[in-house]
Amino acid sequence: MQAAYTSYHGAVAYTELRLLNGDVFTVEAPLEEVERRLSDAARSGQSRLAWFTEHGTDGAIGVNPVHVAILKSSEITAATPRDAGLGH
Repeated sequence: MQAAYTSYHGAVAYTELRLLNGDVFTVEAPLEEVERRLSDAARSGQSRLAWFTEHGTDGAIGVNPVHVAILKSSEITAATPRDAGLGH
């Protein structure tokens, strides 16, 4: 599995994928990466899936690009040791 993308200021990039049927998945990749993978899969054929790591799990999720209605970018600030109660 891929590690979450972390920007220089400690925020982790996630992208929300909303499918045509209303299902919503949050994946650990910045918007540009998600868009690129979806485009690559769409160009590769009808049955090709774009693969991502679903946020909050260690599991992979395969998405058929034809079923994606909306992409939404978000960042979640990474917890510091102090935030986690490990520092003073």
